[in-house]
Amino acid sequence: MTRIALSALVLTSGCVATSLRAPAQDHHVQVATIEVRCNRGDYGLCMPELKADLKDMREQACLLEAITVGEDGDDCVKDEELPK
Repeated sequence: MTRIALSALVLTSGCVATSLRAPAQDHHVQVATIEVRCNRGDYGLCMPELKADLKDMREQACLLEAITVGEDGDDCVKDEELPK
């Protein structure tokens, strides 16, 4: 029984990752865009706490994207270069 459950998990994990790839990539781009706009002052004053939260959200979104494309996510924990 355990082998069947494990086999089902392995087989469906690829399907789930594939179906989540586009939303994960979109989320990563959206969070990075909001962070850039906040840092530029497009939304007015961007408090240090909000900047830290956005940085953490971007890192998490990057890790989710890495999972869906089968990467290890090592680049996500480094400060990625954000557009200006």
